[in-house]
Amino acid sequence: MNAQKIKLNLIPGGIIPVIYVSQYDAGRPLQFEIYDGQSAATIESGTTIKIRGTKADGHGVEYACTYSGNVVSASTTQQMTAAPGSMTCELRLTKNSAVIGTANFILEVEESALRDGTDLSGSELPFLEDLGRTYATQAAASATAAATSATNAANSATAAAASATAAAASAATAETRVNNAVSNARTMLNNAVADATASANSSAAQARASANNSRASAEAAEQAAENGRAWAKSWAVYSSNTSEYGTDYSCSQYWADRSHIWFDKSMALYGAMQSRIDTVTALLHLLLGSIYLDTQSGDRLVTQNGDNLVMSFGEKLYLTTENNKHILTQVGNTISVTR
Repeated sequence: MNAQKIKLNLIPGGIIPVIYVSQYDAGRPLQFEIYDGQSAATIESGTTIKIRGTKADGHGVEYACTYSGNVVSASTTQQMTAAPGSMTCELRLTKNSAVIGTANFILEVEESALRDGTDLSGSELPFLEDLGRTYATQAAASATAAATSATNAANSATAAAASATAAAASAATAETRVNNAVSNARTMLNNAVADATASANSSAAQARASANNSRASAEAAEQAAENGRAWAKSWAVYSSNTSEYGTDYSCSQYWADRSHIWFDKSMALYGAMQSRIDTVTALLHLLLGSIYLDTQSGDRLVTQNGDNLVMSFGEKLYLTTENNKHILTQVGNTISVTR
């Protein structure tokens, strides 16, 4: 239905337009063109426009309208046309609760030929009964179909909710398993590092203890050789009954030879200890890298660098008696004995 267009002016004094409608006429579109004198009115943004009026039966009506530019759109309602007769109406423009303009028009409602609530004769209007039954049957079928659709929708929603719940539970379980796996891996790594550190420290301590024992054994062997030399000298003095070596060297020579034998055995023992040092050095090399064998005074005797073992005894090494007489001299890889 085309909209009926009516011109209204915000300045009073002109001819009030009359709009003719029928009783119970609803949904009839109306368009009001609003003017301010001779010019189109400017309706500011945020303005509220309503149709207000009092019907012939004394009851009032009020309905909101829409607008674009200076054109206001509205439709008749059943309440606006319920009472026949003239109804003076106004378009009221407000903004921020303040009235900024009004424009009046008359709604002339013509009485309907058949008022609502009037009893109808069934024999005179049989087609209405048939039409009503048809509409009722169609409405019932539509209601049944709507109920079926609603049931299906509810079932689908229930299934979707169950799937979502299961998915959330699966996600929570997966997250728990991942967290447990990470925690277990972290614990295993910490334990492995602790075990490796403890093992390395224990092996290093044992290797140092073995090296110290080997060095002590070598020093004891060297002292035993020196003691043998001293015993030989003492026996020589005792046997010859002289203040020094005297003229009887048979016994002293015997003990000197015995001391050299003991020294040789001590050197053999020293070699065995040196082999143990080499073994310990190799182990320390695996655990600690480069290591050294030093004397108590800080002199470096052995340097281990990679797989090489360097002896640092200097150019010469002597085994001497109490009076500083050399009985064994080491030059390079050669050892000579002085009797």
